[in-house]
Amino acid sequence: FQIGKWERAEASYLEGLACLICLFNIDKEGYPARIEEVTVQKITKYADKIIEYLQSTNAAESMGALTHEEFKTGDFQGKDIALSLSDFLNNLGAVKYVKKELKSSLALHQKALELRIILKSDVSYEVAESYQNLSSVNDALEQFNEAESQLRNAIEIQTKCHTEESIEASSMFNNLAVLYAHMGRLGEAERILKSVISRRLAVFGPTHRL
Repeated sequence: FQIGKWERAEASYLEGLACLICLFNIDKEGYPARIEEVTVQKITKYADKIIEYLQSTNAAESMGALTHEEFKTGDFQGKDIALSLSDFLNNLGAVKYVKKELKSSLALHQKALELRIILKSDVSYEVAESYQNLSSVNDALEQFNEAESQLRNAIEIQTKCHTEESIEASSMFNNLAVLYAHMGRLGEAERILKSVISRRLAVFGPTHRL
């Protein structure tokens, strides 16, 4: 994914998701054989079932609603599956964004966010990352109000996890300036960029790559 081989990355994430959500059977030779096509709709539907399970006050009853093929889990293995699922959703959403499949990207990042809020709490790096990813997709879709709200959520969480002077928060403020530029709010964009530059100079010095 990092070196631009989007199709290969997408195929790898889909294979991983197929294994995770049990869309493979083992053939007679002991090799995995896919039994169903992996689609964004199926992935997000499965994510909804996991979210419902995690939110349930009666975990045993909730688990009973999922078939063995849909959710093979022991007492706490379900949380491990959910964590893996949130990462797969996030990564596949990033690939869909690069490929300009924005509606699919939005759906995947939304489910990743919902899972991460449950699994990681409201204030975590992962939740901030998901809000930022959603903001980027909505920016590309020109859904600017949603993009601004999500990015401000990301910044608020990131500054709680780190500080406003951190590299992570600085990058998000920079993204906010870019978003404002797309919205035509050039004065605000300029003000934020000047603040980002000032903070980076104070923290990292004039020779730092940032």
